[in-house]
Parts: sequence; C-alpha cells; structure tokens
Amino acid sequence: MQDRKMVDGPAKKRVGMEGIKWWRNIRNGFMCVELHYTADKLKRGKFRKEKAKKGYPDDRSWDQEMEIDFTTISGRAVFGGLYKSEVHNTKSEYADGETLYRGWDFGFIHPACLITKINTKDQWVWMKEYMGENIILPRFIEEVRSGINDKYPNAVWWDYCDPAGMQHSDKSEKTSVDILNDYGIFPTYTVMHPNDRVKIIQNLLAIRKDGSPGLLIDEDGCPLCAEAMKGAYVFSNTQGQEKPQKDGWYEHLMETAQYIVATMPLFNKGNKERKEFDPYLMGDSLTGY
Repeated sequence: MQDRKMVDGPAKKRVGMEGIKWWRNIRNGFMCVELHYTADKLKRGKFRKEKAKKGYPDDRSWDQEMEIDFTTISGRAVFGGLYKSEVHNTKSEYADGETLYRGWDFGFIHPACLITKINTKDQWVWMKEYMGENIILPRFIEEVRSGINDKYPNAVWWDYCDPAGMQHSDKSEKTSVDILNDYGIFPTYTVMHPNDRVKIIQNLLAIRKDGSPGLLIDEDGCPLCAEAMKGAYVFSNTQGQEKPQKDGWYEHLMETAQYIVATMPLFNKGNKERKEFDPYLMGDSLTGY
C-alpha cells in the first residue's frame, strides 16, 4: 500500500479577520469557514455580550450556541470549561538555540508529534502539531523533521514517547523507538495512568497566583489540539471506569502532550515508572490506533 501524506493539522493554513476564519481541509478538500458573532462590530462589546447571555440558562448553553464550543459532542469533555481561547491562546515565538520538548505517538493510521517549550514565565507553550494519515513511521519522521529544520534552527530537543513504542512486531525487527533512534531521536517515557496524566494538564490550565495560566496553546499552530481542549476530547466509560476516549483522532495529539507531562520532572515530580503491563495504559503502536 502506498503511504499518504502527513496531515499538518486539518488544514494547510488558516486565514481571516476578527470573527471570521477560513481554511482548506486537507482530508476532504472542503473550504471551511468559521463565523463568530464578533465578526459584527456591534456585538463585540462586553456590555452587549452580558446582555445577550441573560437569554441563556447557563454558561455552557451560551458556549455551545455562541462560542463555537465543542462540548456538544457526546461524552463529558476532558478539559471542558477549563480551556478558554481568550485566556490560553497565544502566538508562540522561537529564539535561536532554545530548548524544545517534543512528544511522539506511534501507529500507521495517525502517528502524531507535538512541539512545545517552556517560556520565560514558566508557562508550557504548545507551539506546533503534526499528525499523519496512513503513513509509515520513517516517512512521518522525515516530514516532521523537514518541517521543523527551518522553523526551529539550532534547537535543543528533548523527546518523549508512547511506552508502546518499545513493543516488537512480528512484521518488523525494529520497534518504533528503534526507528526514532535511527534518525538520532532518543525519547524517554514513563508509564502513567491516563487519568493521572490528564490531571496534570488540567492543573496547568488553571490560573496561577500571578494571574496567568500555566499552559498556553498557539491555536494557529495547533488547531486540532485547540479543538480537543475546547471539548472534542471526551471521557468514555471503560470497564466501569471513566477514561479519555480512544476516538482514533484527537487522542493521538492529546497523548503526545501527556507523554511529556508524565516524564518531565518539571511537571511530574517523584513519579516512579510502573512495571506491570496494562494494555489500556500502553496503547498499541502496532495497530495504529
């Protein structure tokens, strides 16, 4: 089977003006337009918004109807209500030679990679997302590398990955981590329950004593991550326990971030790697899901 091109988020480029964005969806070729009420100058004022909200029973109803909030998706949103574009959206910047933190999720269907950094205010910034579609891992790595060489010159890279990347397949002598190693990428990992990983990220979204959040996302560079944060990434009930849903789409980029927080001492102090094997915790890099 011929492998297919990587999907750099769902769109090549998002452009627009206040309240209006449009982009070409690579997956299906559709031209997409996002229209927000702030496109109308008369509806941008705080007083007008507060007056309009009185017609809704609660904030969630307002967000679903007026703020293009994805929490209408079936299931309880993992980060529902915690992430707000007006608070957490940012324009990421890179200085030559900075240290960057990169998360990897494996699989043929949708391998994923997330580029992040810690800024001068000790905020974790999600800068750029990459997600593949029906693409072999070596090709995906090559395309990620080609996309970041000029964008982040002389960067010092720290890499983190899915523990499932250490599994061997009967179809290949090399594990996914072995393949990363072939490209000079040497990731580390820690096995941690998904709910614990999510809790760390939820805490980072909170407002700190200095009035700023601990986590920021460049929504232009990470559109899928932004959608997931706004409610597209949901919980499901698995064997009587609520865990983030294996949805085959948002889960991949969300888990790249989780692999970083599970392993970096800055986020996860004192964690000890778990030795027991749990198929849910480990995922499955062999199936691609």
